[in-house]
Amino acid sequence: MGWLIFCVIIMIIVVSLVKSEDTQTRKTIVKKDNHEKLQQEEERIKEEREKEELRILEEKEKAVFEQYKDCQTLDIGVVGIFYRSATTKDIIPYLNIDDQIKLTKEPTNPHDTSAVKVMYGRNKLGYIPAIQSEEITQMIDEKKIKKVIVKTAGIARAWSWEEGDVYLNITIFYK
Repeated sequence: MGWLIFCVIIMIIVVSLVKSEDTQTRKTIVKKDNHEKLQQEEERIKEEREKEELRILEEKEKAVFEQYKDCQTLDIGVVGIFYRSATTKDIIPYLNIDDQIKLTKEPTNPHDTSAVKVMYGRNKLGYIPAIQSEEITQMIDEKKIKKVIVKTAGIARAWSWEEGDVYLNITIFYK
């Protein structure tokens, strides 16, 4: 009889441990499932936010193009960004169509007397390519440039772990 009671007690302990472990396993699974659902929801919200930001930028771009529809456009890739300060390089990827970009002649430039620097506030972002600088200098002199906007800006990476190269493309509206 003592042996039977001992076996029953052992069985109760084993069943309790199995249930306890099963409950812990279930809790862990539920926590993982909740964590995954939370991550999926955060990702969905992030994607929606990015889509909305893109939609807003597209609307702003349409509005600018509508406002300057009687102008011609010239798309230019800004050069010399590599030589800018880290602070300037940090600014460029976050520029958008709303940001005030100015083109300023730099006749004292030792490499190109027709050099045109691309400015954002007091930050020199880079230059108009030398092959186009004379044409842009003439446009500035003749006050033909009506608006300069950021077309695209960001960091180009071949691989996700690379530091990447900062780039900036602008659109010039002129008459």
